[in-house]
Formats: sequence, structure tokens, C-alpha cells
Amino acid sequence: MIDSVNSHAGSKGYKELVSTPNMAKYDGLLGQPVLEVEEPDKEGGITFIFKDNRFLFIKAVGGKIETVSIPE
Repeated sequence: MIDSVNSHAGSKGYKELVSTPNMAKYDGLLGQPVLEVEEPDKEGGITFIFKDNRFLFIKAVGGKIETVSIPE
């Protein structure tokens, strides 16, 4: 879950992937295998179930996306 890509000038001319503070709460999910996807879940959203009992609940509420990550 990468929020932005920053370009760095210089001799190497590479791009670096940067996780912003808003995305830091999802760092525990980076690289985790997805075991199951429930669509729709009990509340009409989507639930991603990751290895090691990690869950990500996503749903649209009032035109915005709400997410909950357990454990955070």
C-alpha cells in the first residue's frame, strides 16, 4: 500500500516508493499473503483476510472509503 512515488534527481535518476504517515498504519500488511477475500462482507463492504490473522475491512460510507485494519 504505497501512497506516493517521489522522483529523485541526480546521477542515478531513480524513483523511491514512500509510505506517508496516513499509510503507516497499514505497514503490517505489506508483503502479507492474502488468504481470502469476502465480497460483500456482512456490512456490504470487502474484507481481506491475510496470513497471521490480519484483517482489512473496506467499505464506502457517504461517498468516502472507510478502512479498518485489525490488528492496527
